[in-house]
Amino acid sequence: MRPVSVILFAVVSLAALVAQADDAPAPPLIGSCTPPEAPTIPDGETAAASELKAANAGVKAFMAAGTEYTDCLDDHEESLGDEIADEEASALITAHNAMVDQMSAVAEEFNTALSAYRAKKAAASSE
Repeated sequence: MRPVSVILFAVVSLAALVAQADDAPAPPLIGSCTPPEAPTIPDGETAAASELKAANAGVKAFMAAGTEYTDCLDDHEESLGDEIADEEASALITAHNAMVDQMSAVAEEFNTALSAYRAKKAAASSE
């Protein structure tokens, strides 16, 4: 199997997993670009402040690593120059977009947990 075919297969396989998952999919490995693992976000209704602080640090690290991954994809595309095949260009775009989608989903999940935590804390202090 040619490398482009392997990448295309990985992207198609990833798309099939997306249909089964509720949250954003993990982007594929392309070239030497390794996508970061998304952090675990606690339930804001039951989490302690220390858990949310740790999750916040994990989210910040994930966002930085996600930016490094998309930069790596851009560098990989640039290194291929004008000889890049349409399939590989498409795979790079798909991987880039998947990372951005996952970063957005993680941020939204953290913000939801933080809002739930703050609502729980406000309710407890008003009792």
